[in-house]
Amino acid sequence: MKLYATLAGVPDEHIISAAMTVICKVGLQMFIETQAGNLSGGNKRKLCLAMALIGRPKILFIDEASAGVDPGSRRVMWNAIKDEGQESAIVITTHAMEEAEAISDKIAIMVGGQLKCFGSLKEIQTEHGMGYEIELNIDTESLNESMTEFRPEEAITSDKTRVLQVLEEITDFWAQDEYPKAIDPVEEFSRGGIFSNYISRINKGEQIDLNIFRREVLFNNAVGCIINELSMKASEATV
Repeated sequence: MKLYATLAGVPDEHIISAAMTVICKVGLQMFIETQAGNLSGGNKRKLCLAMALIGRPKILFIDEASAGVDPGSRRVMWNAIKDEGQESAIVITTHAMEEAEAISDKIAIMVGGQLKCFGSLKEIQTEHGMGYEIELNIDTESLNESMTEFRPEEAITSDKTRVLQVLEEITDFWAQDEYPKAIDPVEEFSRGGIFSNYISRINKGEQIDLNIFRREVLFNNAVGCIINELSMKASEATV
């Protein structure tokens, strides 16, 4: 932080106070004696933000400021950015609408590399926020109980073939029971799809819990069935 304060042109007599101010602003005061390389991923992001903020630059560009940071720390970072924005022009890119709403005076939304809208949050919501938001609570335990006779004998595995076998058994079970089917589990897993996280872990040699994986298969299928049902009953609507 002293190094970046010097690079930012902070006078020598103010370097310590400037560094401490920014460290406290982003919530790193507990790690003041920790080497940067030994910080956690979230705290490294805080440190990157602190290095950018020091010296109070007039223009600041920030990319995905709080990605991968826990909710409490995220709020601290947002407050630091908002405070800096009182005297600086800040451009921040983010995939999180919550982050954009919390920080920004103006929001621009891009789709496929094209700027689709620009304005205040209220202006964008007024012009583009028509429609309904549906919140669904799905009881995964009830979903599990619907397949009580099907339980993998070996719950922990890193064998991709074994996972595919489990998915085939689920698919066969659905076919016998005429169970509503919105996804093809084997196809989704084979191409990555909604289970790409599991494929990545298996490819790294990590073990996964087949019972937890099975629950996620059932959950995603249930969500797909609900969306299909809504789409049929409101065919003129777009999602």
